Amino acid sequence: ERLLHWMEDLHHNPSHPESSNIPAAESWSSYLPKPNFQSYATVINAWSQSAAYESSHPTGMSSVGGTEIKKSGGRAKNNVVSAATKAGFECAKRAEDLLMHMQHMHEQRQLHMMAEDYNGHSEQYSSGIQPDTRVFNLVLKAWSKIHGGTKASAIRAMRILDLMQELHHTQSINAPEWQGMVLSKVQPNLQTYKLVLYAW
Repeated sequence: ERLLHWMEDLHHNPSHPESSNIPAAESWSSYLPKPNFQSYATVINAWSQSAAYESSHPTGMSSVGGTEIKKSGGRAKNNVVSAATKAGFECAKRAEDLLMHMQHMHEQRQLHMMAEDYNGHSEQYSSGIQPDTRVFNLVLKAWSKIHGGTKASAIRAMRILDLMQELHHTQSINAPEWQGMVLSKVQPNLQTYKLVLYAW
């Protein structure tokens, strides 16, 4: 994620110190890596996998117990599970935050292009940065893997499902059709609903 934000800074900040190595006569921004859909999807997938791992592998938390496990039996084990759940929850939250960042960027670009079109510019907007069903499902997968009995992760999963349904309804108005099926970039599928059920 740090690398992704570094790429964002390079692309959006013309005064970035690393631009000094690019000849002034040329546009330095064309030489620098620009984050795209795959960049964000890769980081979200990494956080999603981390959520599953951290939630089920309380690495480094055994030091909570040691002698305490012998003294208090299951109580120390519960503390370890809570720590693992918290770590997994934080990873899933980071995945969701990045998903919302993608969606916000898409909406901002959409509004910008609408304003440009209103002012007489007819440049076509490409929704390439908008998260699709697969990316939404990656975040749902992260929330579905949180262990520990907390329903907070299930509530977060339900909120994401609600957003997907809302986006699908909005996009379906002008979306193309294929063999009677509406083709929109965000469309809850069977896996989506399964992951939400697993989160509960």
